[in-house]
Amino acid sequence: MLFRSNILFLKDEGLYVYDFEAENESLVLPYDADLYGPATISMKLHISADGSRVLWKKFENELSVYDAVSWTQPLLLREKKVLVMVASDEYHWPTLSPDGKFIIVYQTDWGTKKDFVNERLTVYDTESFARNDIYNMDDYYFKYSALGDWR
Repeated sequence: MLFRSNILFLKDEGLYVYDFEAENESLVLPYDADLYGPATISMKLHISADGSRVLWKKFENELSVYDAVSWTQPLLLREKKVLVMVASDEYHWPTLSPDGKFIIVYQTDWGTKKDFVNERLTVYDTESFARNDIYNMDDYYFKYSALGDWR
């Protein structure tokens, strides 16, 4: 099982898996750092608790969802969907539900003064990718808000 002997991590070349038993790393999903810039701390990687899905936030307005086909070596992830927001929207702190069936994000729009407006918690179904805005966050200060694990 992945969580006992492997760890996923990001480097400039992409998403890697490190196998503690074999003491080696291998590239799982490439990322073109020359084209898009180096991997950064603003990228978010999340694995559902049951290991069925992997979520990778590569850019402020793009989420890639992968089905975990196999956790044995070689690790095999199949891209299911890329959610791309309109240029005025951003995703923050995307988190998968424990069963990988939903994604919750802190979603915002850009205001006229480069401030965030229309802040909300949004849930996406990972099968249909239907969107459901579940909670208005306009009364919260964005810089002090965050989402953790979904339990």
